[in-house]
Amino acid sequence: MQLHKIIVILSFLFLGLFLKSLIQRETLKTKTSLILNNIIIYICLPALIFKIIPTLEVKEDSWVYPLSHWFSLLVLAVLTYIVSKACKLERKTIGCLLILVPLGNTSFLGYPMVEVFFGSKALPYAILYDQMGSFLALALYSPLILFIYGQEKSPSLVKLVKKIGGFLPLLALLASILFKDFFLKERIQKIVSLLSYGVIPLAMTALGLQLKKPSKGLGIPLIIGLSFKMILSPIITFFFFKILGGFNTPEKVVIFQSAMPPMITAGILASEKGLQKSLCLNLISVGLLFSFIVLPVCYCLLQLF
Repeated sequence: MQLHKIIVILSFLFLGLFLKSLIQRETLKTKTSLILNNIIIYICLPALIFKIIPTLEVKEDSWVYPLSHWFSLLVLAVLTYIVSKACKLERKTIGCLLILVPLGNTSFLGYPMVEVFFGSKALPYAILYDQMGSFLALALYSPLILFIYGQEKSPSLVKLVKKIGGFLPLLALLASILFKDFFLKERIQKIVSLLSYGVIPLAMTALGLQLKKPSKGLGIPLIIGLSFKMILSPIITFFFFKILGGFNTPEKVVIFQSAMPPMITAGILASEKGLQKSLCLNLISVGLLFSFIVLPVCYCLLQLF
């Protein structure tokens, strides 16, 4: 773990908060964060993937890393539904939790944090977990929940294929595996390395722009959402790998990724489709703040095994 990198990450987060205080119009704040998000998704993240994944020796057992996400998603979804019903939460609140509890911020926050705590050599495992786990779940699982609990129409197979096939980081992942030798060329690596440097500063600044003050009256669902997402999720993933018998650096990275706070994109999607907006935004904002406590603790605990 490198303290100076954590300081850098926090500095960009505070820069985002500072810019947010300077920008008076709410629509301009939203547009600014959207522009930064698009730069990250369509330029910086693909470049980072082109830089990192070709160096990864993909083994037959690499599939277990994203599979752990789907196992955790299933368990978390069932437990969230049972506990939410037992607490007699509103329908929209249950839908919000069912989307945000299983889906974590494994790219914008996950990549920088994994690099800080585990080093750049661990990024391939974080990327596999994110792209084949978190993103695919966002594309395949969230429409189902929105159809049941929100105002979303049943998604057609064509729309789902277009949504998945048009996501540039996922295409970059596939290309970096299929055309590994091309992306390992020194000239290509220099270009993608330069473009990939924007991930941490832009992602943390964008997160700072999107932070909001906690709202009152969300105690129980907020506690359920964050404790399930940031504490129960890594515990489930830990036992998943313990059962399979493997527990080395890749597994620790994946467990660390599973402790990330709720995904921003999932929260925005849920709030826009008629689920409880204030809860969505609070799960994202409060979860992000708690991550600077939970993630170091999670890392320290993983070093005991």
